[in-house]
Amino acid sequence: MHQDGRVGGRRWLVRAAEGGHATAQYNLAAVLQLDGGTLAEAARWAAEARKNGDPDAGRLLQRIEALRAGASRQPGR
Repeated sequence: MHQDGRVGGRRWLVRAAEGGHATAQYNLAAVLQLDGGTLAEAARWAAEARKNGDPDAGRLLQRIEALRAGASRQPGR
């Protein structure tokens, strides 16, 4: 995918997530976890998605929290 398309796509994803769309919140959390976001921000969006009824958001949030816990135990952090 062209870089401009990714940036534009993420912008729309953020707008939908901010608007309360649970699937967009889940997808944004997954993107942030994998590609260029903080785990804290990813966890926030996964929690919002869970709160708004996304059926898979709880498992995603657990994975993100496990990654955060592992990162906080690494030396130098």
